[in-house]
Amino acid sequence: MDVRNQARIQQFQQVTATAGGGKRKADESEKVVASESFGTISELFFLTLRAQQVLAPAKVAKEMQKLSEQLYHANRALDTLEQGSEEREKAEEEVAGLMESRIGYDVVLFDPVMLEDMLALARLTARWLFRVAEAPPSIMPLPPPSALFKSLPEFCIENVVDTLTLVAQNIPSVLETLPVTTLHDFLNFVMAFSSSKAHVKNPYLRGKLLQVACFMIPGDRRQGFEFGGGNLSGLFQEHEVSRHHLV
Repeated sequence: MDVRNQARIQQFQQVTATAGGGKRKADESEKVVASESFGTISELFFLTLRAQQVLAPAKVAKEMQKLSEQLYHANRALDTLEQGSEEREKAEEEVAGLMESRIGYDVVLFDPVMLEDMLALARLTARWLFRVAEAPPSIMPLPPPSALFKSLPEFCIENVVDTLTLVAQNIPSVLETLPVTTLHDFLNFVMAFSSSKAHVKNPYLRGKLLQVACFMIPGDRRQGFEFGGGNLSGLFQEHEVSRHHLV
Protein backbone atom coordinates (compact mmCIF):
# COMPACT_ATOMS: atom_id res chain seq x y z
CA MET A 1 0.00 0.00 0.00
CA ASP A 2 1.15 3.55 -0.75
CA VAL A 3 2.37 5.11 2.51
CA ARG A 4 0.77 8.43 1.57
CA ASN A 5 -2.63 6.80 1.10
CA GLN A 6 -2.28 4.96 4.40
CA ALA A 7 -1.51 8.25 6.15
CA ARG A 8 -4.57 9.90 4.60
CA ILE A 9 -6.77 7.02 5.75
CA GLN A 10 -5.43 7.23 9.31
CA GLN A 11 -5.94 11.00 9.34
CA PHE A 12 -9.51 10.65 8.09
CA GLN A 13 -10.25 8.05 10.77
CA GLN A 14 -8.89 10.34 13.49
CA VAL A 15 -10.95 13.31 12.29
CA THR A 16 -14.06 11.17 12.12
CA ALA A 17 -13.48 9.79 15.60
CA THR A 18 -13.10 13.25 17.15
CA ALA A 19 -15.64 15.28 15.17
CA GLY A 20 -18.30 12.69 14.47
CA GLY A 21 -18.34 10.69 17.66
CA GLY A 22 -21.95 11.54 18.50
CA LYS A 23 -23.16 10.66 15.03
CA ARG A 24 -21.29 7.38 15.08
CA LYS A 25 -22.94 6.42 18.37
CA ALA A 26 -26.33 7.14 16.81
CA ASP A 27 -25.44 5.05 13.78
CA GLU A 28 -24.31 2.19 15.98
CA SER A 29 -27.68 2.20 17.71
CA GLU A 30 -29.34 1.71 14.31
CA LYS A 31 -27.21 -1.22 13.24
CA VAL A 32 -29.13 -3.92 11.42
CA VAL A 33 -29.02 -7.21 13.28
CA ALA A 34 -29.20 -10.29 11.05
CA SER A 35 -32.05 -12.61 11.91
CA GLU A 36 -31.11 -16.07 13.15
CA SER A 37 -34.14 -17.49 11.30
CA PHE A 38 -32.73 -16.51 7.88
CA GLY A 39 -33.31 -19.65 5.82
CA THR A 40 -33.70 -21.16 2.40
CA ILE A 41 -36.85 -19.25 1.42
CA SER A 42 -35.20 -15.90 2.16
CA GLU A 43 -32.08 -16.92 0.27
CA LEU A 44 -34.12 -17.91 -2.78
CA PHE A 45 -36.09 -14.65 -2.61
CA PHE A 46 -33.00 -12.45 -2.64
CA LEU A 47 -31.26 -14.62 -5.24
CA THR A 48 -34.32 -14.25 -7.48
CA LEU A 49 -34.30 -10.47 -7.07
CA ARG A 50 -30.62 -10.36 -7.92
CA ALA A 51 -31.08 -12.62 -10.95
CA GLN A 52 -33.89 -10.43 -12.22
CA GLN A 53 -31.71 -7.35 -11.79
CA VAL A 54 -28.94 -8.99 -13.83
CA LEU A 55 -31.39 -9.96 -16.58
CA ALA A 56 -32.68 -6.35 -16.56
CA PRO A 57 -36.25 -6.36 -17.97
CA ALA A 58 -35.84 -2.69 -18.88
CA LYS A 59 -32.79 -3.48 -21.00
CA VAL A 60 -34.64 -6.32 -22.70
CA ALA A 61 -37.54 -3.98 -23.48
CA LYS A 62 -35.16 -1.47 -25.08
CA GLU A 63 -33.55 -4.22 -27.15
CA MET A 64 -36.99 -5.31 -28.34
CA GLN A 65 -37.88 -1.75 -29.30
CA LYS A 66 -34.59 -1.33 -31.15
CA LEU A 67 -35.14 -4.61 -32.98
CA SER A 68 -38.65 -3.54 -33.98
CA GLU A 69 -37.30 -0.27 -35.38
CA GLN A 70 -34.62 -2.12 -37.34
CA LEU A 71 -37.28 -4.44 -38.76
CA TYR A 72 -39.46 -1.48 -39.76
CA HIS A 73 -36.63 0.30 -41.59
CA ALA A 74 -35.47 -2.94 -43.24
CA ASN A 75 -38.98 -3.53 -44.61
CA ARG A 76 -39.13 0.05 -45.89
CA ALA A 77 -35.80 -0.41 -47.65
CA LEU A 78 -36.94 -3.74 -49.09
CA ASP A 79 -39.89 -2.08 -50.82
CA THR A 80 -37.56 0.18 -52.79
CA LEU A 81 -35.46 -2.65 -54.25
CA GLU A 82 -36.11 -4.28 -57.61
CA GLN A 83 -37.58 -7.78 -57.71
CA GLY A 84 -35.00 -10.50 -58.43
CA SER A 85 -31.99 -8.27 -57.80
CA GLU A 86 -29.06 -9.42 -55.65
CA GLU A 87 -29.58 -6.48 -53.28
CA ARG A 88 -33.20 -7.49 -52.72
CA GLU A 89 -32.22 -11.08 -51.91
CA LYS A 90 -29.75 -9.85 -49.30
CA ALA A 91 -32.37 -7.48 -47.88
CA GLU A 92 -34.92 -10.30 -47.68
CA GLU A 93 -32.44 -12.43 -45.74
CA GLU A 94 -31.85 -9.52 -43.34
CA VAL A 95 -35.59 -9.04 -42.81
CA ALA A 96 -36.07 -12.76 -42.23
CA GLY A 97 -33.30 -12.78 -39.61
CA LEU A 98 -34.74 -9.76 -37.81
CA MET A 99 -38.23 -11.26 -37.88
CA GLU A 100 -36.92 -14.53 -36.44
CA SER A 101 -35.25 -12.66 -33.57
CA ARG A 102 -38.39 -10.62 -32.88
CA ILE A 103 -40.59 -13.71 -32.79
CA GLY A 104 -38.07 -15.34 -30.45
CA TYR A 105 -38.44 -12.43 -28.01
CA ASP A 106 -42.23 -12.70 -28.18
CA VAL A 107 -42.28 -16.44 -27.56
CA VAL A 108 -39.93 -16.32 -24.56
CA LEU A 109 -40.87 -13.06 -22.86
CA PHE A 110 -44.61 -13.16 -23.41
CA ASP A 111 -45.17 -16.70 -22.29
CA PRO A 112 -48.31 -16.47 -20.09
CA VAL A 113 -46.84 -18.59 -17.30
CA MET A 114 -43.65 -16.55 -17.11
CA LEU A 115 -45.56 -13.27 -17.18
CA GLU A 116 -47.78 -14.48 -14.36
CA ASP A 117 -44.70 -15.44 -12.32
CA MET A 118 -42.98 -12.10 -13.01
CA LEU A 119 -46.03 -10.11 -11.93
CA ALA A 120 -46.50 -12.32 -8.85
CA LEU A 121 -42.87 -11.67 -7.86
CA ALA A 122 -43.33 -7.94 -8.47
CA ARG A 123 -46.38 -7.86 -6.22
CA LEU A 124 -44.64 -9.88 -3.52
CA THR A 125 -41.64 -7.54 -3.65
CA ALA A 126 -43.88 -4.46 -3.45
CA ARG A 127 -45.74 -5.77 -0.41
CA TRP A 128 -42.48 -6.83 1.24
CA LEU A 129 -40.99 -3.36 0.68
CA PHE A 130 -44.05 -1.84 2.34
CA ARG A 131 -43.48 -4.07 5.32
CA VAL A 132 -39.78 -3.15 5.56
CA ALA A 133 -40.70 0.54 5.19
CA GLU A 134 -43.24 0.10 8.05
CA ALA A 135 -45.98 1.70 5.95
CA PRO A 136 -49.04 2.79 7.95
CA PRO A 137 -52.54 1.47 7.13
CA SER A 138 -53.17 4.70 5.23
CA ILE A 139 -50.08 3.91 3.05
CA MET A 140 -49.00 7.56 2.87
CA PRO A 141 -46.98 9.27 4.08
CA LEU A 142 -44.27 6.72 4.80
CA PRO A 143 -42.35 7.10 8.07
CA PRO A 144 -38.64 7.99 7.88
CA PRO A 145 -36.67 5.05 6.46
CA SER A 146 -35.20 2.69 9.00
CA ALA A 147 -31.63 1.39 8.97
CA LEU A 148 -32.96 -1.86 7.53
CA PHE A 149 -34.64 -0.12 4.60
CA LYS A 150 -31.52 1.98 3.96
CA SER A 151 -29.48 -1.21 3.67
CA LEU A 152 -31.61 -2.53 0.79
CA PRO A 153 -30.17 -2.24 -2.74
CA GLU A 154 -32.01 0.08 -5.10
CA PHE A 155 -32.78 -2.70 -7.55
CA CYS A 156 -35.38 -4.11 -5.14
CA ILE A 157 -37.62 -1.20 -6.12
CA GLU A 158 -36.35 -0.99 -9.68
CA ASN A 159 -37.24 -4.62 -10.41
CA VAL A 160 -40.91 -3.96 -9.67
CA VAL A 161 -40.88 -0.84 -11.85
CA ASP A 162 -39.13 -2.55 -14.76
CA THR A 163 -41.49 -5.54 -14.69
CA LEU A 164 -44.57 -3.30 -14.84
CA THR A 165 -42.96 -1.16 -17.55
CA LEU A 166 -42.11 -4.19 -19.69
CA VAL A 167 -45.67 -5.52 -19.49
CA ALA A 168 -47.37 -2.14 -19.95
CA GLN A 169 -45.33 -1.12 -22.99
CA ASN A 170 -45.67 -4.42 -24.84
CA ILE A 171 -48.89 -6.17 -23.78
CA PRO A 172 -51.00 -3.72 -21.75
CA SER A 173 -53.99 -6.04 -22.06
CA VAL A 174 -52.38 -8.14 -19.31
CA LEU A 175 -52.77 -5.22 -16.88
CA GLU A 176 -56.43 -4.94 -17.81
CA THR A 177 -57.10 -8.47 -16.61
CA LEU A 178 -55.17 -8.29 -13.32
CA PRO A 179 -57.32 -8.58 -10.16
CA VAL A 180 -58.32 -5.26 -8.64
CA THR A 181 -56.52 -6.09 -5.38
CA THR A 182 -53.28 -6.65 -7.31
CA LEU A 183 -53.65 -3.35 -9.17
CA HIS A 184 -54.28 -1.58 -5.85
CA ASP A 185 -51.07 -3.03 -4.44
CA PHE A 186 -49.11 -1.78 -7.44
CA LEU A 187 -50.70 1.67 -7.30
CA ASN A 188 -50.02 1.90 -3.55
CA PHE A 189 -46.39 1.05 -4.27
CA VAL A 190 -46.08 3.64 -7.04
CA MET A 191 -47.69 6.49 -5.09
CA ALA A 192 -45.96 5.87 -1.78
CA PHE A 193 -42.40 5.53 -3.04
CA SER A 194 -42.60 8.12 -5.84
CA SER A 195 -43.60 10.74 -3.26
CA SER A 196 -40.85 9.89 -0.75
CA LYS A 197 -37.41 11.26 -1.57
CA ALA A 198 -36.10 9.73 1.65
CA HIS A 199 -36.88 6.21 0.43
CA VAL A 200 -36.08 6.70 -3.28
CA LYS A 201 -33.27 9.22 -3.61
CA ASN A 202 -32.71 8.56 -7.31
CA PRO A 203 -34.86 11.13 -9.20
CA TYR A 204 -34.70 9.02 -12.37
CA LEU A 205 -36.24 6.07 -10.53
CA ARG A 206 -38.96 8.28 -9.04
CA GLY A 207 -39.72 9.43 -12.59
CA LYS A 208 -40.01 5.81 -13.73
CA LEU A 209 -42.47 5.20 -10.87
CA LEU A 210 -44.67 8.05 -12.11
CA GLN A 211 -44.43 6.66 -15.63
CA VAL A 212 -45.86 3.38 -14.35
CA ALA A 213 -48.82 5.32 -12.94
CA CYS A 214 -49.41 6.74 -16.43
CA PHE A 215 -49.35 3.22 -17.85
CA MET A 216 -52.28 2.39 -15.58
CA ILE A 217 -54.48 4.87 -17.42
CA PRO A 218 -56.17 2.74 -20.11
CA GLY A 219 -56.19 3.62 -23.80
CA ASP A 220 -57.84 2.21 -26.90
CA ARG A 221 -57.18 -0.83 -29.06
CA ARG A 222 -54.55 1.00 -31.09
CA GLN A 223 -52.49 1.20 -27.91
CA GLY A 224 -52.89 -2.50 -27.16
CA PHE A 225 -55.84 -2.37 -24.76
CA GLU A 226 -58.18 -5.18 -25.78
CA PHE A 227 -60.86 -5.05 -23.07
CA GLY A 228 -61.91 -1.40 -22.96
CA GLY A 229 -59.70 -0.77 -19.97
CA GLY A 230 -60.85 -3.80 -18.00
CA ASN A 231 -60.06 -3.45 -14.32
CA LEU A 232 -57.98 -0.36 -15.11
CA SER A 233 -61.04 1.63 -16.17
CA GLY A 234 -62.10 2.63 -12.66
CA LEU A 235 -58.81 2.08 -10.86
CA PHE A 236 -58.06 5.65 -9.82
CA GLN A 237 -61.68 6.39 -8.92
CA GLU A 238 -61.93 3.33 -6.68
CA HIS A 239 -58.47 3.59 -5.16
CA GLU A 240 -58.73 5.32 -1.79
CA VAL A 241 -55.13 6.61 -1.67
CA SER A 242 -55.48 8.10 -5.16
CA ARG A 243 -58.72 9.87 -4.30
CA HIS A 244 -57.19 11.33 -1.18
CA HIS A 245 -53.82 12.48 -2.60
CA LEU A 246 -54.51 13.16 -6.28
CA VAL A 247 -57.87 14.92 -6.21
